[in-house]
Amino acid sequence: MKVDRRKIILILSLMAIIMNVILLKGQPFIQDQDLSDQIMDIFNGNVLWGDSDGDGDLDILIAGSTLSGTITEIYKNEGSNYNALNLALIGLNNSSASWCDFDNDNDLDFLLIGTDTTGSKNFPSAILYQNIGNDSFEQFETGLLGVYDGKSAWG
Repeated sequence: MKVDRRKIILILSLMAIIMNVILLKGQPFIQDQDLSDQIMDIFNGNVLWGDSDGDGDLDILIAGSTLSGTITEIYKNEGSNYNALNLALIGLNNSSASWCDFDNDNDLDFLLIGTDTTGSKNFPSAILYQNIGNDSFEQFETGLLGVYDGKSAWG
C-alpha cells in the first residue's frame, strides 16, 4: 500500500486548524507578554493553564524544583500581570500536576504527584488540593498511593 505523504500532511494540517478552533474558540494565540520576570523558573515539573478562580481568564499552576528547593504555586491572572497567591502548598521533586473538579462544584481543584524530599528520605506522594474559594486551597485526604516519577492526569 502506497502512502501519499501530501494527503497525510493535509490531514494533519486540518486537524491542527480544527483543534485551534475548538481549544481557542477561533481566537489565535498571540504571545504578547514575557512572563519570565513574573513566574518562578522550575525544572523536573510542569506548568498548567487553568481558571482557578472562575473569573474567565487563565491562571497558572507550577509544580517542580527550583535551584533552592521545590515549589507548587498558583499565579493569578490579574489582566496585565500574574501574581503568586503564596498559599504555602507542598512542593515535590519530579512532580506532575493536573487540574480537575473532583468534587463537582464547578471550580478547579488539582492533583499533585511526585517525590517529597523534605525529610532525610525521599518518598512518593500524591496530594489532592481542593479549591475552597477565595483563592484558597486545602489538602483533601484521599488515600491515593504516592508516585515517585510519573504523570498526573484526570479524566
